[in-house]
Amino acid sequence: CGVMDAVLEKTQELAEAIRSSDSFVKLKQCEQRMKNSAAAEKANAEYDSVFQQVRAVLHAGTAERSEAVRRLQKAREQRDACPEIADYLAASEQFRQMMDNVNQLLRLIVSDTLSDDSGKCSGNCSACSGCSR
Repeated sequence: CGVMDAVLEKTQELAEAIRSSDSFVKLKQCEQRMKNSAAAEKANAEYDSVFQQVRAVLHAGTAERSEAVRRLQKAREQRDACPEIADYLAASEQFRQMMDNVNQLLRLIVSDTLSDDSGKCSGNCSACSGCSR
């Protein structure tokens, strides 16, 4: 149990460091601004409404599919144009990249390789020698 206790302790330390990171702090600040924004709430509600309509069209299998997809793309663009949402999405992407880097470093330290042991593409091409993506 001693090894597992040490791993858990270090995991807690890593989690605390991540929560203290600029990326995480910014993400939480942007998330709070988005939650407190009437414009963001309206933009999200409008997008959700269009999404539900498009989902119904796609489920019904009607010929309106391409138009429905265009409506959804336009609704997403309008939602993402809201400053609070755009800031949140950018902060979320920055945090995701930081977490990807942390995972790569852990993989490197543990196994001396940057490749994903599952054999599947990690989606992060910066550490890849090439694939068919």
